[in-house]
Amino acid sequence: MRYHHFTLEQRDALQRTIRTSLHPGRERDEALGRLGEPDYGVCERCGRDIAFVLLEADPAARLCRACGGAEAPGEVRAPRGSRADRA
Repeated sequence: MRYHHFTLEQRDALQRTIRTSLHPGRERDEALGRLGEPDYGVCERCGRDIAFVLLEADPAARLCRACGGAEAPGEVRAPRGSRADRA
């Protein structure tokens, strides 16, 4: 198992984001529960860290950007199969 370590400030910011951006229910409860786990912020597909800015944008994210997770705010991903996608 791989661990992602956040500062206390980052963990607090993610907790606030989860509570304010996700509607009450299963997704929000799961995100809050996972935040307390050492592998929160680790991509479930490749095991790499999910960037903090991506977790801020989507605190329920389970995949890193390379594996199909959300983009950072203002970031535009090249369409799959395009020349920029292969770079």
